[in-house]
Amino acid sequence: MLLFVGIVVASCYKIICTYAPTEVEGTETFEARLVVTDDGSSTQNFTTDWSVAAVRVPEGWTVAVPTGCHQQYAEEWVYYSDGSKVASKQNMKYSSHMSDIYNVGAPLKGYKWWAFVTNRMVPKHMASCWRNGCDSISITFLITPNGVPGTYKIDFIAGDEEDEQGVTKYASYSEAKGTRLFHASTISSFSEGKKPDNAAPGLSRTIVVKESSGIQPPVGIEDLSRRNPDAIFDLDGRLLRIGTSTDGLPTGIYIINGEKRTVR
Repeated sequence: MLLFVGIVVASCYKIICTYAPTEVEGTETFEARLVVTDDGSSTQNFTTDWSVAAVRVPEGWTVAVPTGCHQQYAEEWVYYSDGSKVASKQNMKYSSHMSDIYNVGAPLKGYKWWAFVTNRMVPKHMASCWRNGCDSISITFLITPNGVPGTYKIDFIAGDEEDEQGVTKYASYSEAKGTRLFHASTISSFSEGKKPDNAAPGLSRTIVVKESSGIQPPVGIEDLSRRNPDAIFDLDGRLLRIGTSTDGLPTGIYIINGEKRTVR
């Protein structure tokens, strides 16, 4: 077991990549991600802090996070002093308080920030992505558009808070703007001239929402087979006959009694 010793000098981190699909249809839920790592500084920070991550999407869209959305990556041999692995997943929860602070700090007409905070203080959180321990952290969001076609921009923020009280210690944006809650972002500035320590505007994502086609998927072969257990279908779902005899069928693959079978 490795026993990490805390060093009070905070390390710095940056967003190194983001992901979102280029096109979705209607109200199709999709994944978006950001990844942070250290910015190359020589400082280390093995403390336990809160990780914060936010995504800005059009108003009317909704955002959630899956279980284990905060993924820490590290070598398998790296452990915390309590014996738990650094390479681990953490849960996050929606923070209306932090969302409000970001919406004041970086408003954009027609858009809204959704912010999430880890459920607990995390060892080697955002600010501790140092190459001798946790080499990067990925945050996954689940985003659902409102179905309005168009081209939209998605932005991200990554931050952290070291006080045990967490983000609620800040009553407003004015109180929080000088903290690491605004450390890394895909936007270049916040209100009142505050700039991210590490801005990466080139990592904003553009996504096209297409109009829903309205085409319903065909009834699956498996569903048809359950309705007619003695039916035989070809692989295009066409009903060939009722009854399980394969006499007269040409060589090929068919769905017989709900199972894929080869007729030779």
